[in-house]
Amino acid sequence: MGFRILTTIFTKTALIKDTEGEIIGRINLIDLDWITHTGAVGYRVGEKFTGKGIALKALEMLQSEAKLLGIKELHAKTAIDNIPSQKVLEKRFFQKVFVDKDKFIHYSLTL
Repeated sequence: MGFRILTTIFTKTALIKDTEGEIIGRINLIDLDWITHTGAVGYRVGEKFTGKGIALKALEMLQSEAKLLGIKELHAKTAIDNIPSQKVLEKRFFQKVFVDKDKFIHYSLTL
C-alpha cells in the first residue's frame, strides 16, 4: 500500500533583538507549504519599539529568506483597526485581497 504526502507544513520563527541582545519582537514565517510554495507571515514588535522601522526591516529580511526557501507567495492578515501593521505590509508590497467577516484584512504578495 503506497501513500503520498500532499502537503507538508513548517514554521520558522525568529526573535528580533536590539544591539544589546534584548528581545524587542518576533517575526514568523508560518504555514510553509512546499507543494504550493506558499507561506504566511506574522510579526509583533514591543510597544516601546514601535514606529522605528523595526517591523519593516524584519519583514524585508523575512521576504528574502522566504524567496531563498523557494516560497512564491506570502499571505498576511491584520485587524482592520491596526493601521501601523497595514502600513508595514503595504510598504513591503503586500496587496489587500479581502476583508473577512471578523474584520481582518487579508493580504497577499507574489515573490
